Amino acid sequence: MLSQICFEHVFSSPYKRAIQTIEYALPHANISIHESLKERPIKGNYKLANEERMIALERSFIDIDFCLEGGETVREAQVRALPVIFNIIEEKDWSNVAVGTHGNIMTSMMNYFDPVAFGYRYWVHTSKPDIIKLAFRGYHLDSVDRLHHP
Repeated sequence: MLSQICFEHVFSSPYKRAIQTIEYALPHANISIHESLKERPIKGNYKLANEERMIALERSFIDIDFCLEGGETVREAQVRALPVIFNIIEEKDWSNVAVGTHGNIMTSMMNYFDPVAFGYRYWVHTSKPDIIKLAFRGYHLDSVDRLHHP
């Protein structure tokens, strides 16, 4: 499906699973690694029951300045990762760019453009891996299409 599209650039998180997904979907891609696309840390290095973690995740999308100790807020994740997206939007010669990242940071970035549509409930329904097409008109997120999910 993606091999039929000519991508001007391909960006990825430095994490192996993001790179492997791109290599699988676009085996001949020249991947540019960006630290800012790594997954959003939800908490520090301590044990937390899954139910508590999910409650905190939901709260973090309602109050984008909330995070657990050692974690990153949605706002902090947006400040970290969105410059990559803004640079893509500003590059007028690029019409197709692939970005390999992770579910929570992806949802956090999408949340910036539409906080109602892209929050906790959207994130919960993502799968691994997903291929999601975002179309922008300037800085407006024009459409979101889920192209593939297992």
